[in-house]
Amino acid sequence: MAALGKKAFGFRATDRRWESPLGRFVDFYGADELASRMEVHKTAVYHWVSGTAAPRPDKAVAIRRIARSTGFAISLDDIYQHFLEDGAETRRSFRQSQPARVSLRSDQKQSPPNREEKHGAT
Repeated sequence: MAALGKKAFGFRATDRRWESPLGRFVDFYGADELASRMEVHKTAVYHWVSGTAAPRPDKAVAIRRIARSTGFAISLDDIYQHFLEDGAETRRSFRQSQPARVSLRSDQKQSPPNREEKHGAT
């Protein structure tokens, strides 16, 4: 039996990130194929589509070049707007789901125990 991907179950059809120019291109071209061609891990491609990360400028130019060679009109603005608009909400919800970080002010920093306290008085 052939393996069924996300598309078979309709997950991508309901996820608006795949409706952006970048998402449509990656969906058409294939995340695995694009990752292989660009010499990055496929998770990097999914992070670009989800908006949790943006490709480095050289990778964005490569995406545009590859897309144009397949007939897709995609601009650098399309690639980075996707990150700025779609990713902002994703990054915000991720930060809100993380436990609060506790940091000490510089006047509250704990100093390491001195030797006598650590090993007892001699």
